[in-house]
Amino acid sequence: TFSAWNPPPGNRRLRGDILYLEVSTLEGNTLHLTCSVNGFFLNSSTRDKFNPSPAPTNYKSHTLVELLKKASHAFSSRFSKLMNRKMTRHPYEVIQQ
Repeated sequence: TFSAWNPPPGNRRLRGDILYLEVSTLEGNTLHLTCSVNGFFLNSSTRDKFNPSPAPTNYKSHTLVELLKKASHAFSSRFSKLMNRKMTRHPYEVIQQ
């Protein structure tokens, strides 16, 4: 979901922040993400405190899916299974009607 810290303050917009996301993982963790012109990264914010600096884990990625795969083992394994299942089917079977 969109974080309560949106929209980014002017000084953060000048640094390239576009928006902030709050993600609940399959493991039950809450991640606070920054979407910026340089990609996606975990920030140090919480629900109660705004801290847009990168989190100590230093997960960064150019895509949201890659960042979630790094931050959540359960997401990574389930996403891989989903993609494998879609790739084993004929392309016309994948299209939703």
